[in-house]
Amino acid sequence: MQMLAAENFNELIELILNFFQRSSGEAATADEPFRRPEKEAPLLLEFTGIVGVSGKHNGCIYYTASAVMLNELAASMLGESGSDSVSRAGQDLVGEIANVIGGNAQYILGGGFEISAPIIFQGLPRNIRLPIYAPASIVPIHWRSHKSYAVFGLNP
Repeated sequence: MQMLAAENFNELIELILNFFQRSSGEAATADEPFRRPEKEAPLLLEFTGIVGVSGKHNGCIYYTASAVMLNELAASMLGESGSDSVSRAGQDLVGEIANVIGGNAQYILGGGFEISAPIIFQGLPRNIRLPIYAPASIVPIHWRSHKSYAVFGLNP
């Protein structure tokens, strides 16, 4: 069972890649999306931004990345590096990317559902249960030498 028609899913991936191009001036690429079975733990890197989805579709959309990648992206956007402001901006950026992905999904799917404000967390919190409908669709994103993931866990 697929959440999006193939052409819509491809359009969504293209919008994610365009975000990186516009934000940093550098292209990102995506690997072939894959499914993650319900019984496996969520795929989480150092920082994760998640938006909850309710209405026509239910579940969540999240983006997860390493601190190093987020800091490099923030530095590229701000034109500076190594400062505390870049580190804070990098952490906030994971939520902004999740929000952009959620907003684009809402547009592509034709509305009928609401997305929450992004929640940002670090690592793998013990007491969090992500509202992911299985199987989740995962899109590996490559930018510079880094790999991050956009995850779509929505009911069809």
